[in-house]
Amino acid sequence: MQNFEITRLEYGRGNKKVLLIFPHWGSHLFIYKMFVRLFPGTYCVLYHYSRSLLTADIPRTIERFGFLEKTVRNDFISFKKEGIDSLCFYGSSLGSILATRMANIAKAEGFKVSLVLNLSSASFPYAVWHGKATRHIQKEFAAKGVSFGELNQAWGYLSPINNLANLRLAPILFFASLRDDVMCKSNVGRLIEELKENYPNAVCSLTKLGHTLGGIRGFFGRNIIKCFL
Repeated sequence: MQNFEITRLEYGRGNKKVLLIFPHWGSHLFIYKMFVRLFPGTYCVLYHYSRSLLTADIPRTIERFGFLEKTVRNDFISFKKEGIDSLCFYGSSLGSILATRMANIAKAEGFKVSLVLNLSSASFPYAVWHGKATRHIQKEFAAKGVSFGELNQAWGYLSPINNLANLRLAPILFFASLRDDVMCKSNVGRLIEELKENYPNAVCSLTKLGHTLGGIRGFFGRNIIKCFL
């Protein structure tokens, strides 16, 4: 796909525990190569994507999310052929949008799933519309005359709050920042409330650190993440 790439890397193939990793937006690949090393004895699949996954071009963003989704679903087919029936999904920031959606789909396709969210929120469009990291995209929306209603209608299907239906009893770990100016505090709070009220196997690990430091905290939460593998 023009101007968009997915780098898919495997580590520890043949191990019984499987961890699918979706990095944060604009991340450096070497950071997640380090992250994989925190989980020896685990079959890790890393889906590193171009920053161009998310732009002010609404249809193109949908197309690129769809391309990444297709890549992961093709892996689901391979996993089944290999006798793998249990998957853990880890997503950081923008990667949490992907991880939640793919975990929900995997559960519908018969896998046992667990989910680890390192910084996330209820609504994806709301985070893009109001968040600190996407101000350049917000300016482009304004120049194009795009309304929040239009964006929410187009991208709302990607929101974590809309991709939890099959995960009611799944183990979920949410590293959440109460001062997250990228995902937006009220947006984060809404997801925390949803998980606490309706998902009995969800654990919310809260911090008052901002987005960056909160993300680092979740990145190195190896010991608790291992409990969800």
